[in-house]
Amino acid sequence: MRAAIARRGLERPGDEGFSLMELIVAMMIITAVLFVLVAVQVSTLATTIHAKQRQQGTAVANEVMEELRALPWATLQKGLHPDFAAASGGDPNVDAGRLRPPQDASIDEVLVTTSNQVLDAPPLSGPAGTNLVIRQDPAVPGIDFYARTYVTQAADLGTGVLQLTVVVSWTEQGSDAERATIVRSAAYNPSSGGCGDTSTQPFLGACQAMLDADSAARGLSVGISGVTPGEPPMVADVVPGSDVLSASYNTAEAAATMMSNQAATSTARVVSAGSAQTSAASGSETGWLQASNRASTDVGAAGAAPANPADVAASGAISGSRSFTSDPAGLTVTMNPPGSLAGYARTRSGGLCQTGVPAGQPCSQAVTSTEGGSDVRLAVPGGSMTLVSTSGAATRNAWTARFATLPSTIAGVGCTSIGGAGCISSGASRTLGTVELGTGAWQRASGSGSGPGARLVQITGFSDSVRVEHGVGKGAVAPVTSRSGTLSYWNGSTMATLSLGPTSSATANLGEVVRTFGSTEVRARGTITVHPAATLRSGDDAQCVTDGCSVATEMPSVTVSIIYTVVVDGEEHEIIVGTDLGSVRAVAKFKAAPDA
Repeated sequence: MRAAIARRGLERPGDEGFSLMELIVAMMIITAVLFVLVAVQVSTLATTIHAKQRQQGTAVANEVMEELRALPWATLQKGLHPDFAAASGGDPNVDAGRLRPPQDASIDEVLVTTSNQVLDAPPLSGPAGTNLVIRQDPAVPGIDFYARTYVTQAADLGTGVLQLTVVVSWTEQGSDAERATIVRSAAYNPSSGGCGDTSTQPFLGACQAMLDADSAARGLSVGISGVTPGEPPMVADVVPGSDVLSASYNTAEAAATMMSNQAATSTARVVSAGSAQTSAASGSETGWLQASNRASTDVGAAGAAPANPADVAASGAISGSRSFTSDPAGLTVTMNPPGSLAGYARTRSGGLCQTGVPAGQPCSQAVTSTEGGSDVRLAVPGGSMTLVSTSGAATRNAWTARFATLPSTIAGVGCTSIGGAGCISSGASRTLGTVELGTGAWQRASGSGSGPGARLVQITGFSDSVRVEHGVGKGAVAPVTSRSGTLSYWNGSTMATLSLGPTSSATANLGEVVRTFGSTEVRARGTITVHPAATLRSGDDAQCVTDGCSVATEMPSVTVSIIYTVVVDGEEHEIIVGTDLGSVRAVAKFKAAPDA
């Protein structure tokens, strides 16, 4: 008896630790939640995947077109080598010596071919005469872009003017459908003039540098999905019986581009808010209205965009609200994206886009000046609460500008010194109103003391911006980045505060909280991630002649993921809400002329 008492005295409560089974169960739950979060992200981005592929296909087409336009006129005017089809393994865009791409029935033109065309002038005439080049873009891994180039004689172009065409095709990921994009331009050789002679541009010649830029200001996005707690948790409807596996909405986006070689072409695009939902069998989208504009200085091309078109308005009401109700009724999620937008898409050859761009310079600008508020609400037996809400002013601004030699300093848009082939710059900026997540009278899930009370997370005074430039002697110019705002969040004991600067980098956990609506209990927990500004440079050639140079900078997003556990009549259901504040990005590229 004394020995048993002694052994019992050596044992201490709590020394037994976790059992292997408990550890395995915990790991399974964590793994399942991570899989659900990945599914939410995939669902949120699903609507942009195909657009991204088309964007990259268009970028490849523009890149190949610039390579084509940079060929010497003596090579270009010979057109294709007669063996181009055999060397390329066939050509689906050519029929009986005429260019007839299946994607555009309006194109039916006589090909220019010459038997003594050189075999070392890709993309027009490479080994064995091939007109095919295959590109893989790291931005869209796993896809081959097949670019075919053509020189034709078009009936609507004048004597001595050649029609250049690039057709890029690829197999779309996710649908295995064949997609294609077509880029066309006209070219001619001037009888007089030379490098920098604006009276005869565009013209072919090695004296032309290439300067490109793009920028984008992306708005806030919210993704919602459901999960059934268990061992392990299982992906479920957003609310039980709704047959909606996930839903999402995005606020407005602004984007601008500039491509300048012999001539400058600028584009601007504004996309409104929109929403999407997916079920086991189908999906649907609404909103995402677009306003786009385009300008060109390409005076030698048939059908070129006008030099200074009128602004295109991006204004009006937007339909995108969605509601999902459980069956039997008890839980309802209502999603209301911004219902209105005001803004414009501006492109000009004569300048005066972004403040600081002087008259006479090609530029583009996409602006959203106002945007309505948004929210996601959860109704439960006995009450309701707001999961996400935005209010107050929210703006986006994306711009690009191409500068020739100027006698004075340009303020606020980079390119403070200009020489030689000039300079190109781009920038993007945003402001957000107040963003609140998990509003309501929360209490601590365990322990004593009061909880956060009014909300779990709040972002106020948020703004961010980026700007880059490139050109002659610009390889060492640092990007300009800024971010400001205050992020408040419940850390389990108090409302902590984080100042959002351009170099801020943080990961924080939200302390678990609970609130009740009669017999219904709602618990919440989550994480916050803040990323710092990032810059990527390419080009080992200091003069940017051989490979070209680029600089890209981005102010990444602030993300918040919150898991709400709803307990109704003893049954648990989890709703995961991922909120992404969006980002701003700017890119500038420069490749000097071969004889620079």
